[in-house]
Amino acid sequence: MGRLDGKAGVVTGTSRGLGREIVYAAVREGAKLVALSRDEELGSAGAEQATRHGPGVAVQYFAGTEDPVAARAEMEAAYPGKRIAAPAEVAAAVVFLCSDESSFVNGAPLLVDGGLSAKTY
Repeated sequence: MGRLDGKAGVVTGTSRGLGREIVYAAVREGAKLVALSRDEELGSAGAEQATRHGPGVAVQYFAGTEDPVAARAEMEAAYPGKRIAAPAEVAAAVVFLCSDESSFVNGAPLLVDGGLSAKTY
């Protein structure tokens, strides 16, 4: 039994990246989801892809920048752990908050930012 058995929801932005990973994580835990996406490249196929294929998402950070490697390195350097979160790490927090395991979490943010907001500048 998964942590989300019997739960249902709608997830938008599921054609790639974090949205797709959230769908994978929630479905693996037993949730029944409607996955919606509007993606210029993938069109309506984005939602089908998100619900039919197995886990694992390749994320291309900063693909639209002049120097993607340098842009990513600069962003990673800003985090205390010197890395950017994988979509699965953020999706795991979403699954936790959607599960009964978080029933006593009320009125408090759950920051999944690698310590960036706690970093002293």
